[in-house]
Amino acid sequence: MSALPISEQERADALALSALLRASLRTLGTWSLGLTLLAVVVGAASPPASWAAAGLWGAVLLCGLMERYFAFRLTLDERLFHQLGHGHMPGLHALDTSLAHLGLRKNASPERPWSDRLRGARNLLQWHLALVLLQTAAALASLFI
Repeated sequence: MSALPISEQERADALALSALLRASLRTLGTWSLGLTLLAVVVGAASPPASWAAAGLWGAVLLCGLMERYFAFRLTLDERLFHQLGHGHMPGLHALDTSLAHLGLRKNASPERPWSDRLRGARNLLQWHLALVLLQTAAALASLFI
C-alpha cells in the first residue's frame, strides 16, 4: 500500500475530473431539479389528462429523486478529487482509510488503482446523464399524450 502522495499527472487528472463533475452537476443537476419541481407542480395543480400522462409525470418525479442520490455521490467525488488535486489529501491510502473510518468503504485495502478510480467516477457520471435523459424524455413524452 502506497503512503506516497499522488503524482503530478494524477493531480492533473483529479483536477480535470473535478471540473467535469462540477460542470455536469451544475447543468444536469439543475435541469433535473427543475423537471422534478415541474412534476410536483403538475401533479399538485391539476391531475394529468390520462393515466399514461400521469405515469410519465410519475416517472419524471421518480427519476428526479434517483438523480438527487447520484448528484450527492457525484458531489462527494467532485470534492474528493478536488482535494486530491490540490494536495489537501496526503494520498490515496489516507483517503481510503478515512472513507473506511466513515463507513463509506468496506476497508482501506487493497488500494484501488488510479485508473479504476477515474473510471468509477466517469461511470457514475454516465449513469447520472442517462437518468437525466430518461427524465427529460418522460417529461417531453407527457406533452404529446
